[in-house]
Amino acid sequence: MKNIRALAEELVRKFPDSPSLTLAKRLFADNPEQISTLESARTAIRTVRGATGKKARHLATLPRDHQKPFNPLRLPDSDETVWEPFIISGEQKIGIFGDVHIPYHNIPSLTAYLQWLKKQNPDTLLINGDLCDFHGLSRFVKNPKARNLAGERDATLQFFEVLRRMFPKARIILKLGNHDERLEIFLNLKAPELLDIAELGFENLFKLSNYGIELVGQKRIIRAGGLSILHGHEYPTPVIGPVNAARGLFLRAKDSALVNHHHQVSEHTESTIKGEMITCWSLGCLCELHPAYAPINKWSHGGALVELDSEGNYEVTNKRILHGKVL
Repeated sequence: MKNIRALAEELVRKFPDSPSLTLAKRLFADNPEQISTLESARTAIRTVRGATGKKARHLATLPRDHQKPFNPLRLPDSDETVWEPFIISGEQKIGIFGDVHIPYHNIPSLTAYLQWLKKQNPDTLLINGDLCDFHGLSRFVKNPKARNLAGERDATLQFFEVLRRMFPKARIILKLGNHDERLEIFLNLKAPELLDIAELGFENLFKLSNYGIELVGQKRIIRAGGLSILHGHEYPTPVIGPVNAARGLFLRAKDSALVNHHHQVSEHTESTIKGEMITCWSLGCLCELHPAYAPINKWSHGGALVELDSEGNYEVTNKRILHGKVL
């Protein structure tokens, strides 16, 4: 595990023109187990830049051209967020699934998908949003009989145990979806004083490090070679289209992309004027199909496998699941 100074130096080298406060927020958000406060992260960034005063300048570890962000007019520090895609590269098989909505998961479809995926021998698992439901933290009308947060957490940890047992060597990446983000939104609205307590963040609350699970938040796009992967809530308005979710995604993305969120198995392909082919996919869910808030819908169960080569080319297998069988 890298120490705080090494992590700070890595960020400054990667984003030399970004303000120290912006990099500190990124450093703090990405390393809650090692960095307890935003001010600690800011001090680490300023230290490697040699910006903590003359007496401490000898502690700087970067050359002078990395020590000052671009700001020739001496404008005030910006709160602009460093937002970049999460990259998955190299030849590999990636199992992609989402919308499990624990504890409202559908056991037959989830079982069928994981057993099918096991046979594909994936190198990476991408849980593409809405692993948890967080029903009790919703801003919508709640069912008083629904399971509480502690119960959802216990069920999710049990799921992680199963996942690690089935895929002991796989890289596991967890992308936060709109339901997963309910935790942070709840703290923002109801208890902002607790936001600085790292133990209450999703990563620590669900013990992701114990299972070797990487977290992708901030609505970051994931790129696997030439394929862009979203949960689906990143756009300010739904990508659902008049025909299907995949066509709606095409109209927004204008490039090949894959999305969960809409609980529909669909695919849409069009060719550009240059003869290039663009294909978009939407994946089915692995949760109950007829919840009380939307009993009539056109949802379907499903999951996918993406085969990626060393040059970034990919092949998507978008599977439907019906009555506990992968089709």
